[in-house]
Amino acid sequence: MSGYLELAILKYIHVIGAVMWAGGDTFIVLFLLPSLERINFKSRSDLALVLLPKIFRWFLYIGLATVLSGLGLVMYMGLFSLTVIGTRYGAMLFIGGILSIAALLNANLYFKPKGKKLFTMMLDNPDLVKSREFAQIFRKIRMGLRVNAAILWLALLMMTLAGLHI
Repeated sequence: MSGYLELAILKYIHVIGAVMWAGGDTFIVLFLLPSLERINFKSRSDLALVLLPKIFRWFLYIGLATVLSGLGLVMYMGLFSLTVIGTRYGAMLFIGGILSIAALLNANLYFKPKGKKLFTMMLDNPDLVKSREFAQIFRKIRMGLRVNAAILWLALLMMTLAGLHI
């Protein structure tokens, strides 16, 4: 009986984490960033100073929980073998897993350092928010988030197709 409970907990963490991760990225790309671009610099800075640290911290935790619980599911279900990867089901799981890891790395190695640089710029000198350098870094972060959202949605598509055994 405990095997079913472990499997259910892993699946729950994995599915909820994937929904939060992809949904959060999508919300930021489609709604938050475009809205920030329409408000004045002072309000934008104030909001970013509150949100950036939380976004960086929680997206890391959610991404790690999703990837690690997915890996746990693969191992628990005995799907970690070359014979499984050779099937369409296994290939979709493998591609989805690689895409998820790529999204996690992209978020933490590409745009998180850029976001921290923006955060530092806003704290050190609020007038820098109007600078060309700030605008360039902001555009790179926006592009990184868009790429991440696309990667995550593609990973979700692969995992969904694998789950449907298509």
